[in-house]
Amino acid sequence: INESFDYVLYPALIAIGFSFVENVGYIYRYQADSLGYGITRTMLCTLGHISFSIVWGWGFYLASMRASFLEKGYLLVSFYLIASLMHALYNASLSSSIALRSVFLSSLESFITVLIVEYIVLQSIIQSQFFREDRLNYNRALTWIRTGFLLLMAIHGDLLLELGSL
Repeated sequence: INESFDYVLYPALIAIGFSFVENVGYIYRYQADSLGYGITRTMLCTLGHISFSIVWGWGFYLASMRASFLEKGYLLVSFYLIASLMHALYNASLSSSIALRSVFLSSLESFITVLIVEYIVLQSIIQSQFFREDRLNYNRALTWIRTGFLLLMAIHGDLLLELGSL
């Protein structure tokens, strides 16, 4: 790992691999013959795992910048707990028995995730040794990040409403 962005990129790549294996396992285990199930699981779970991993990776970056073993441990545990809480909120939104409550939880969790991941990705770019301020268009970068997550939230909410009506 050479720079700040590596602490975001590598965990995200690992999360993609983990999510792939997990999705294949779920589809195989539950004999999901529905293409929609596989696509939905791939989109939602993969992006969720990427987000949670980015949060924990950023904790590793911040810990690497500290000299004290105690500070490093505190940061690693704190960011692990934040990522775990985000994952728990995501799981709660999927397992809620009432569809509208589930959509609300899902939207709230997705919104919080968008803000956290957006902040971390931009900070990792800004703190990179290769960063040049004249080459980053903040508004364009934020628009792409927010559009992607808003689309994810819309798909997630629609899916939960559909599942609630079954």
